Amino acid sequence: MRRLTDPRVPGGAYVSGYWRQAYQVEAMWSDVATRAVWLRVRWADGRRTAHATPWDARADSVAA
Repeated sequence: MRRLTDPRVPGGAYVSGYWRQAYQVEAMWSDVATRAVWLRVRWADGRRTAHATPWDARADSVAA
């Protein structure tokens, strides 16, 4: 289950504190077996990837 502090939604733009890159969430889905929330994202350089990295309120941010 997503943590209540995770603001990410499809269509939203964010900055990864770990990768120090902007990305846009294209889709989200839950893996019931692992309780992970997966995101398909498009990075600022155009790459598309999927990941289940949790939101880090200390490092990640909503893009302005």
